Amino acid sequence: MPEKKGLLIEVINNLERSLAALNNAAKEAKEYATDKDSKAESKYDTRGLEASYLAGAQAEKAESLGEAIDLLRNFKLPDLPTEAILGTVVIITGDDGEDEAFFILPAGGGIELEWQDQAITVISHKSPRAQSLIGLSPGKRLDDGGFISEIL
Repeated sequence: MPEKKGLLIEVINNLERSLAALNNAAKEAKEYATDKDSKAESKYDTRGLEASYLAGAQAEKAESLGEAIDLLRNFKLPDLPTEAILGTVVIITGDDGEDEAFFILPAGGGIELEWQDQAITVISHKSPRAQSLIGLSPGKRLDDGGFISEIL
């Protein structure tokens, strides 16, 4: 099963790649918005203004991603958890015998990881799924089917 520190590093790397791409897109949008060729040709031509709004929104998203990266870089993973808490990987075995794995973190929700042929979904500790798991121990049956088979 996955080594959580390696998984956390992969989440951070994923966010850093997203941040780099977003910074590049924001730079391009800003350059377009301030380029002399994007000057409005009529009062209805809003391309430059729209590019300016886009660049601003991308800069805000980049700031948010930077904060998430900093948060995860300083996050301390729990060593031997006995229940699902922030920083744990929770393995749920469905009624069909198939496993699902979730990594509960303070940021990076929605990222899909692959670790030794096991798909792991990062979920925010504020998400409904995480809220339904936090505080539960292995063996606990879930309302939506299956049970917690393992907590790492």
